[in-house]
Amino acid sequence: FMDLIKDSSLHVYDSALAFTPSGTDLSRVYGHLAGKDLKIIRGRAKGWSRLLWTASKHRGRITCVAVASSNKIIVSGSEDKTIRLWDATSGAAVGEVMASHTDEVTCVAVTPDCKIIVSGSMDKTLQRWDATSGAAIGEAMIGHGDGIVCVIVSPDSKTIISGSWDNTLRLWDAISGAAVGQVMIGHHDGITCAVISPDGKTIISGSSDHTLRLWDATSGAAVGVVMTGHTDEIVCVAVSPDSKVIVSGSLDKTLRLWGATDGVEVGEVMTGHTDSVCSVVVSPDSKIIISGSSDKTLRLWDATKGAAIGKVMTGHTDQITCVAVFPDNKMIVSGSVDDTLRLWDATSGTAVGDVMTGHAHVITCVTVSPDSKTIVSGSNDHTIRRWDATSRAAVETVMASHTRRVPCVAILLDRKTIVSGSKDDTLRRWDAASGAAIGEAMVGHTEMVLCLAISPDNKTIVSGSKDDTLRRWDAASGAAIGEAMVGHTEAVLRLAISPDNKTIVSGSYDGALRRWNAASGAAIGEAMVGHTEAVLCLAISPDNKTIASGSLDGTLRLWDATKGSAVGETKCALGFRSLAFSSDSKFIVSEEYRNGRESSEPNASAEDGVEDNSSLVNDGRKVMDGEENEAYRVVTIVRSVNGLVRVRTEDVPSSILPNSQASSFELEHDGWLRGPQGKRIFWVPIDFRMEESTFECLVMVGSTLAMSGPKQVPMFDVSAFM
Repeated sequence: FMDLIKDSSLHVYDSALAFTPSGTDLSRVYGHLAGKDLKIIRGRAKGWSRLLWTASKHRGRITCVAVASSNKIIVSGSEDKTIRLWDATSGAAVGEVMASHTDEVTCVAVTPDCKIIVSGSMDKTLQRWDATSGAAIGEAMIGHGDGIVCVIVSPDSKTIISGSWDNTLRLWDAISGAAVGQVMIGHHDGITCAVISPDGKTIISGSSDHTLRLWDATSGAAVGVVMTGHTDEIVCVAVSPDSKVIVSGSLDKTLRLWGATDGVEVGEVMTGHTDSVCSVVVSPDSKIIISGSSDKTLRLWDATKGAAIGKVMTGHTDQITCVAVFPDNKMIVSGSVDDTLRLWDATSGTAVGDVMTGHAHVITCVTVSPDSKTIVSGSNDHTIRRWDATSRAAVETVMASHTRRVPCVAILLDRKTIVSGSKDDTLRRWDAASGAAIGEAMVGHTEMVLCLAISPDNKTIVSGSKDDTLRRWDAASGAAIGEAMVGHTEAVLRLAISPDNKTIVSGSYDGALRRWNAASGAAIGEAMVGHTEAVLCLAISPDNKTIASGSLDGTLRLWDATKGSAVGETKCALGFRSLAFSSDSKFIVSEEYRNGRESSEPNASAEDGVEDNSSLVNDGRKVMDGEENEAYRVVTIVRSVNGLVRVRTEDVPSSILPNSQASSFELEHDGWLRGPQGKRIFWVPIDFRMEESTFECLVMVGSTLAMSGPKQVPMFDVSAFM
């Protein structure tokens, strides 16, 4: 609640205490002081999460993180070309953003004496920074002929080692930034990974040329033999803390052991993974190797012989991206494409505690503080998160939840039931009054659910998925109706059902729209082709005659709903994000990406989900939902006697298009929920809401407000604010 308290201290009562987990001493002692207006129907936890703080100032995915040996500072690098410093205790940004690179930052390191930070970038340079102030030290370190992929610092803090896609490694003086020693030439393809032995004598590099090499850490001279054996790219390498053994992991699905002084292979090839090895570490006591793989598992191996130890460590639902072992040798932490982190006992490999959820996208990097008390993770959701590694308390929620984030929610027309779609590939139904789950999860899709639609007769739910298909479900029982509706070649992003309940229309990342028979699920006609990029919004006119679609390609297109043929179009600069028809079918209102929004924002991936908030009240020209100071485009449809369609457009500021009560609530990316007239009403903690890189989805049933969340569908009674 740090951000909330800094921003509005009085909301300690109106927001913080209301969201404080119900089973904690803080809630039991001070809960009676909480404001009475906010009522949480569903989603309040019983115990504290492991999450300590979230930092989200980067404007691109996090590529690398490092924790200073002092435990005081965390460093992050991002594809936004910047480096940032964070206070390890509070999560507050330290100093100004560190910006000098002209391309993605790929790697960061902190010298063991905690004085200097070094960053490497795809701009082919390295830069040194003051670890206290964040100020740049000297000029950029130039020499490599291609992007920097790894940077390490010698144990004595005197030497920086960099590896590059130019097939070479280089040595640099950490104080002056000057190149030292000879360029380390020998690999025949790009460097993918490098480490330095704990004794500071030897550098080990891995390459896309399938080999590893040893180098003298003082002179840069080659040492020992070329280490051959792998049959594909080397992805990761680690050296044991006693400096005796090197372990490598490869795209060939194997790990290999090598002598750290001469590079001679030791023991047998370590086989068992069924996909590429993505990460490898050695325990602090040099006895155990831990590997993570694209096969979604981790494995333990004897660091002397390479023999497998214990059972395969399963639990993640997608490939492992990063692994770290605790300095105290007790636990292992893994990050995955499934957006979660997991803890494991370092001796037995058994899972420890709860799955650590909160990130809204792929975990890209993870590290453990030197005191083994905290974990730091970076993600494609643009955030860094810090977690308590010592807490063993289970984090319970009041009701069952999805196991992954929820990008879409919808309301059945009886206003009694809320439907949610999740990245766990399932749909769920919830009682709108109590928040209780209705029935079992609705299983059928093989990838995340991105969009939902409810039939006008309230009997059918239609879902679209990243698996490129649509599915129909019985709204009363949750049972699947018929087979999957196959036709799109990429993720289904948007759905609409005709008012006469006869036709389903889908829009996809493949740029096409398709029509389907709502009763049978059969395809109607051919794909409606015209857009050149993803379809982000679509609507069907109340008279069932016209389909409107908006795309990232900057066009709004009109289609004949019976024939599927194109009948008109209009354009904007950056793309359309939402649209709706007037009740008389004569007007369309469309919201565009404009007014200072970054051009990258509408480029939502198929994993992000897409919001579609605009709609029209019955007078035909009033926006029912919109953001203050956003501009909207009203499209007038003019039909001639021969059936041809012309469109006339005009831009209208949302300030003159009154909002309805039903859509007068808006969740801002900093967590504040605003009510009528834009007034702040309460603050929503990060555990309840999606990240900045994704779109929020709010729906209302009477006085119940439901929203998409990282893992659940939080529900609030907002009657006091209406």
